[in-house]
Amino acid sequence: MADESLTVMRHSRARFLAAASGSLALGIPLAARAQNAAVLRIASTASDSYAEALYATDQGIFKAHGLNTDLQILASGAAIVAAVAAGAVDIGITNVLPLVAAVQHGVPFLYLCPGGLINQDEIGLCVVADSPIKTGKDLEGKTVATSSLNDINVVAIRAWTDQQGGDSSKVRIVEMP
Repeated sequence: MADESLTVMRHSRARFLAAASGSLALGIPLAARAQNAAVLRIASTASDSYAEALYATDQGIFKAHGLNTDLQILASGAAIVAAVAAGAVDIGITNVLPLVAAVQHGVPFLYLCPGGLINQDEIGLCVVADSPIKTGKDLEGKTVATSSLNDINVVAIRAWTDQQGGDSSKVRIVEMP
């Protein structure tokens, strides 16, 4: 049964990524698609969570739709939102927190393909194998690094710590792009 549900998850994820990549391509105005010389600049992190553009590039989906793309890998969702706001890239794939923060500060954004797929069994914090850290309580007084302080990862770390018997206010979170 577990193997069967894993297979379903993989197929669903593959379909989601294909659809998201296709939706991204369909969201481009026809004039932009007609100009093969025009380059569509896309930013993403190197994270599988936001890998639609990486998969679309790797699988040739953009080229199949006549799009000339320049994929740029940035350190965090906040960096991607800043790059889109500054005009350094045309499309950014990010999580909702830096996007909401920018909109709250008056930056107009268009969300092309909102959504996400999370497998709760694949989420976790990484520690060395022989670490004494096993629960949220064990994180109290410790420092945790994440790619951005303005990211969904911070919310997830704090929620996990609290849910696992710890007090997230006693965990120091630092940015390590």
